[in-house]
This record gives sequence, structure tokens and C-alpha cells, in this order.
Amino acid sequence: MLEAAPGVLDGSPKNGLYPFNPEMGDIGHTEGWVAFNTAWNESLAWRAADQTHLKVTAQGRAPAKVVKADETVRVDLAAPLNLDAEALDKGTVEVRVGDHSAQPLTVTQTGKNTKTFSATLDVAALDAQPRETITVTYGHGPFAVSYSFTAAGRAQA
Repeated sequence: MLEAAPGVLDGSPKNGLYPFNPEMGDIGHTEGWVAFNTAWNESLAWRAADQTHLKVTAQGRAPAKVVKADETVRVDLAAPLNLDAEALDKGTVEVRVGDHSAQPLTVTQTGKNTKTFSATLDVAALDAQPRETITVTYGHGPFAVSYSFTAAGRAQA
């Protein structure tokens, strides 16, 4: 019956289905799908991590390492997030001041079918104190990519 099918995920039913016993119902999947697909999924994850980069620019200074507390900065994310070639996709990075809770920042694709995303971050809205570290992070665990900079005092009027 599957001869003309373009692909089959699981060709090895569990023992409970032998001999031909469809009344047994769905008793789960065999190990085969997990075992064969793990290497593929892992290689995709590592490749995506290798192509992911963050950069923060303040008033044309890239990379920005010290930023005045009342400046705005541009956050640039390069990541394989292009899910719709005809639309501007969005992603999310996390912004953390010191050891406070992370806040989400939405980044938007800079052009159709690109892997670059950007957003403007208002450092004043973060209420960072001078010498506090601000960290922008994308991803989780071993795949996380981060960029940190330090808040300085406000510009003098």
C-alpha cells in the first residue's frame, strides 16, 4: 500500500501489532525514527548555531562596548530564521541588565529573504545604572549567542 508513497516515517511497527492486529491501536513509535533522525536534527542545530551572530552598534560605533545610559543602540542578529521568503519575519532576543530578569526584544528581518534582523534598543528604558552590564542573548543552552556592553553615565546637557 505504501509503494507509491513519497516517504514513510516508521516502517517497523512494534511487536504488539504482529501478526496483523490493527485493533491493537496506536502503541507508539519504534526507536528507529528517533535513532535515525537524531544525527540530522543535531547537525541542523549546530549549523544554525555556527551561523548565528549578535552585534550592538551605538552612534556608529561597532562593536559598542560602553554605551551612555540615555543612548539608543541598534541590535543586529544574524540567524537562519527566514521562514517566509516573501515576508519580513520576526525573532526575539533577550535583554538582561545585570542579574535582573531578561526582557524580550523583537527583531525584524532587514529585507525579504535575508538572515539579518535588527531592532532599536532604548538603553534609558532599561534603567541601567552606570557600570552595569547589559547582555543581549539569542538562543538557549549551548546554542546561545550573547553580546554584552556596559552602561555609562548619562550625556551631559
